[in-house]
Amino acid sequence: MPRKGGIKQFILFCAIGLLNTAVDFIVFFILVWLSVHYAAAQAMAYLTGMVCSYMMNSAFTFRSRAEARSADSRRERLFRKLRFAVWNMLMLSSSVGLIAVATDVAGWPQLWSKTVVTVIIVAINFYGSKRWVFRSEKETVKAA
Repeated sequence: MPRKGGIKQFILFCAIGLLNTAVDFIVFFILVWLSVHYAAAQAMAYLTGMVCSYMMNSAFTFRSRAEARSADSRRERLFRKLRFAVWNMLMLSSSVGLIAVATDVAGWPQLWSKTVVTVIIVAINFYGSKRWVFRSEKETVKAA
C-alpha cells in the first residue's frame, strides 16, 4: 500500500479508529452501567483500544508495503512505541479532562460528553500520530 495522502490517510485512520472506538464505547458503557466513575471508565475504555490502534495504524495507515517489509531499526521501533505511549497518555488525559468539563461543568450527560469529546480527540490524535508518533527517522532528518 503506497503512502497515503492526507485525506485518504485520515479516512483510513478513522476506519481503524471506528473499530477501536466501538470497543471503547462498549467498555465505557458497560463500566458506567456497573457504576464505575466516568474518569476510571474512560481510562480503562481508552486503554483497551491502544494496542490494536498501534498495530493497525503502524501497519496500514502510516507505512507503505516497502517500509513494512524492510526492518525498521530496533531503535526506531522502540522510539515509535514510546512516542505512541506518550501521545496516547496525553490524549487520554485530555479526553478525561474534557469529559469532566462537559459532564461536571456543562452538565451534559456522560455519553453525550464522551461522544463530543471523542470527535475532538480523533482529529487531534490523527494530527499528532501523523506528525510525531509514526514519523520515521528519515522524515525527522529531512525536516531538520
